[in-house]
Amino acid sequence: MPPVREEGIVELVLSDAGDEINTSVKKYNTVVDFPDAAESTPSERPYLEYGIGRAVNEDEKVKLYFTPVESDKVVAGNSKVSIPVTFKNLTTGSISSGVLTATDFDDWKDAGATGLDVTAGKRTYLGEYVVGAKRALKLGNYTVKDGLDKSNGRILAVLYDDTA
Repeated sequence: MPPVREEGIVELVLSDAGDEINTSVKKYNTVVDFPDAAESTPSERPYLEYGIGRAVNEDEKVKLYFTPVESDKVVAGNSKVSIPVTFKNLTTGSISSGVLTATDFDDWKDAGATGLDVTAGKRTYLGEYVVGAKRALKLGNYTVKDGLDKSNGRILAVLYDDTA
């Protein structure tokens, strides 16, 4: 059997290096915000505003949480996650765009093919992405902040289970 899509609420949280200040910046209902068509058609995905929240500096974190409708396991390798981000090299000042995927979140990636257990209605921590040394990150894609073409700034977060 192929993996099955797991519906629920996906939440992006920004955290300081010591995990003392955690700020939820965006929540998405997978049923409403990521319809089936969004998986194959980027124009069906919602736009993630550039710079929402704040800049995430070196050693600080972007965390990912999931509150599922049903209990199951979610597997990073089966899931489709594309979170647009903008990186700044603090040494050179250069700016570049990038994308965080499911395997960028440590606990979820480390769980491998067995995935992480999620319980219906319970907010579950999937992992964190730690910004590297001499770098800063902002959510969203800087190339679309003033332009009309928002295609580079669209987010997708569709989680799939371990059925194989």
